[in-house]
Amino acid sequence: MNLETATQLLIHYRYLILFPLAAFEGPIIAFVVGILTAAGYFNPFIAYAILLFGDIIPDSIYYFIGRHGERKTFVARYGAKVGITEARFDIIKKLWHRHGFKTMFISKLAYGLSTPFLVAAGFAGITARKFYEYVLPVTIIQYAILMALGF
Repeated sequence: MNLETATQLLIHYRYLILFPLAAFEGPIIAFVVGILTAAGYFNPFIAYAILLFGDIIPDSIYYFIGRHGERKTFVARYGAKVGITEARFDIIKKLWHRHGFKTMFISKLAYGLSTPFLVAAGFAGITARKFYEYVLPVTIIQYAILMALGF
């Protein structure tokens, strides 16, 4: 979906379409919503809350896919296709256990890396409590900055 289409959908459907768009294109939509909030289309607090949920819920799903998935089966079946070996996965696991907050911060900001790293957090055995200790502050700050930049 291009930016013009997303903007048209947001103007027309406003809050009804905000959550699904945030779930699929969160950071970009947050910036656009910041612009539309400045133009009077959205209440900043309601839009911010919806954007947060639209990002945290998919992140949680990716984490739980990893947490309840079979890591060894995944690495054996798909690892070679995407360059993930057991040795490389061990590095990712160490990153999550030693530098969890930094790993979350970098993975959330690097476009395209978020999903694999969130699944890897589950594979690495990070507890749900630790996962939310990492994801909540990063997401809260990320979306506040993106909306403010758009505003």
